[in-house]
Amino acid sequence: MNPSHLSPFLFVRKSPHFHHSFQFQFRSLSTTTPPQNRIIALYFHHIYSKKKKRNIFNLKKQLNVTGCYVFGKPGRIIAEGEPENVSAFLLSIKRMKWQRVLLVSDKMYDTASGNARKFEGFFEVESDKVLREMMEQRGLKEEFGKFFTEI
Repeated sequence: MNPSHLSPFLFVRKSPHFHHSFQFQFRSLSTTTPPQNRIIALYFHHIYSKKKKRNIFNLKKQLNVTGCYVFGKPGRIIAEGEPENVSAFLLSIKRMKWQRVLLVSDKMYDTASGNARKFEGFFEVESDKVLREMMEQRGLKEEFGKFFTEI
């Protein structure tokens, strides 16, 4: 029996290389998915470390992530880009030692209908007030509203 007939979404088959391991393969019903971007909001107790700031900038260059940030207490980062790159950015950030870091919001949006990225570059914002205004201008206030409440 062909394992691909088991489910259109997922089938499991034994790996020929390992006796007790399984290999998962995902199958989609749709052959073409529209291109998407992912945008996340991170809250930090604080961001003061020069080394961490430098690491954040290196990550955004390597992964082609755009967005903005507020360093200090509290610290906030908005990052967007291709879903795989944003996931790698998030994973790398979470691997650093922080007093507190929370993924406050996470959203996917289509880019096929002319929705380009919400941010150009990766830049600093002076305050939470300015960041809130920027989010409103970009139509992100609803999704990221809880980002501005004290956590």
